[in-house]
Amino acid sequence: MGADIKPKLGLVGATSFVIGTIIGSGIFITANFMLRSVGSWGLSLIIWALSGVAALCGAICWAELATIFPKQGGTYIFIKEGLGDFPAFLYVSTRVFLLNPCSNAVQALASAEYLMAPLSPCPPTQAIQTTAICLLLLMTFLHCYSTTLTSNLNTVITAIKLLTLLAITIAGFITLAKSPPSFSPPFEGTSSSMSSYVTAIYGGYWSYAGWQGIPAGIEDIKDPRRTFPKAIVCGLVIVTISYLLVNIAFLLVLSTEEIKTSSLLVSTFSSHIAGSSLATPFSLLVFISLFGSFLGAGFINGRFCFAASREHHLPKFLSFLHQHSNTPVTAQMMHAVITLLLLCVTSRIGLLLRLFVFVSVGFDILVLCSFFMLRYRKLSPEPAFKTPLIIPILYTLFLMTILVIPIIKDQDMKLLIPLVFLVTISFLYVLIIRKKLLSNLVNFSKLERLLCNLLLLVPVEEHTDEHKQ
Repeated sequence: MGADIKPKLGLVGATSFVIGTIIGSGIFITANFMLRSVGSWGLSLIIWALSGVAALCGAICWAELATIFPKQGGTYIFIKEGLGDFPAFLYVSTRVFLLNPCSNAVQALASAEYLMAPLSPCPPTQAIQTTAICLLLLMTFLHCYSTTLTSNLNTVITAIKLLTLLAITIAGFITLAKSPPSFSPPFEGTSSSMSSYVTAIYGGYWSYAGWQGIPAGIEDIKDPRRTFPKAIVCGLVIVTISYLLVNIAFLLVLSTEEIKTSSLLVSTFSSHIAGSSLATPFSLLVFISLFGSFLGAGFINGRFCFAASREHHLPKFLSFLHQHSNTPVTAQMMHAVITLLLLCVTSRIGLLLRLFVFVSVGFDILVLCSFFMLRYRKLSPEPAFKTPLIIPILYTLFLMTILVIPIIKDQDMKLLIPLVFLVTISFLYVLIIRKKLLSNLVNFSKLERLLCNLLLLVPVEEHTDEHKQ
C-alpha cells in the first residue's frame, strides 16, 4: 500500500512560507547593489516598488494555474500540462540540478556571513563555506524530520524577520525625528546605461524571488484552491511594503555612498545608530531572517525533486515518503547533496546570483507560454478565478526585456553556462525518457528496497490527473 501526502498548512502557515521564502538574502545583499547600479536613491526606490508590482502580477498568474493543477511540482506541472513532456523535463532538470542548488548556495553563504559577522568582520572563505555546509545539513534534517515542525518554526522565524524589518524601520524614523538628514536630489547621479537599470531589476527580481516555487508544495496546503491565492497575494503585499519601508530607513540613517560601499548593510546601519553595541544583535537577527528564507526554499526544492520522480522524469526512489513523518526524505537528501557540491566548488555569490536570475527569467516566460495555451483549452475543473489578460501580457513583456538586454548589451560569456546545461539536458531527455536507456541499463529495485528498509520509506501512491476526463 503506497503513502499519500497529508495537508498540514493552513492560511497562516502557507502565508508565512511565502513571506519567509521571499524575505531573506534579497533585501540585505541587494539594497546596496541596486543603488550602485542605478546611481540615485529615487530611482532605486522606484525599482523596488516596480519589482514588487511585477512579482505580484506573476504571482496572480501562478495562482490561477495552481487552482487548476493543485499538484506537487507547481511550475513543473504547469509546463508539463501546457507545453508537454520535453519542456517540463528541461525545466525540472534545470531546477533540480542547477537553479535550486544555486539559490540555496547563495542563501547558505549569506546566512553564514551574517552568523560569523560578530566573530570576525572578514572571516576566511573556508570558514564561511564550512558554516554554510553545516546550515545546509541542519535545514535538510529539519525537512526530513517533520513538515509540521518546520512549518511552525518557519512561522516563528517569519514573525522574527518581520519584527526585524519593523525594528530597522522604526530606528530609521526615530533618527529622522532626532536629526533630519540632508537628502541629495532624488535622481542626482542617475545612470544613463540601460544595462545598469536591467542589472538593478535583476536585484529586484532576486529579492522578490521565491513565490514561483511555493506551488511546488501545494499538496501540503489545506484546501489549496482557496488558500493558495490568498496566501501568495497577502504574502507579496506584506513583503513589498516591508522592503520599501526598510530601504527608506537605510536612506534616513546612511548616506547613499555609505549604502553603496557597505558589504554588510545592516551591521553598518546598526553601528551608525548605536555604535558597536547593536551590531551583534542585528547581525544575529539578520541571520535568523536569512535562515528562514533558506528553510522555506529547502521545503520547495525537495518537492520539485519529489514531483519529477512521481511524474517518471527522475528515478522512482526520489518520491518515497517516510512512514511516520510523511516527508520526501530521499528528495530532500538528493537536493542537499547537489547544493553541498556547489558550496564546495565556489563561494562567489555574484556569479551564482546572475546565473540563477537569468535562467529563472527564461523559465518564467515558459510558464507564461503554458498559461496562454491553457487559458484557451477546456479544462475541468475550472480555475478558482481568472486573471485579467493584461496582467500576464505585461509580465511577459517585463521578463522579455530583462532577459534580452543583458545578452545584447553585455555579451556575458558566463550566460552560456545555462545554455550548455540545457543542451546537455536535451540529450539526456532523448536517452533517458524517450529511449529508456537508464531503466534498461540500471536496475534500481535493489536500491529502492535498501532505502525503504534503511530509512523506513514507502512508495508514494500513483496520482491520477483529476482535471483530465
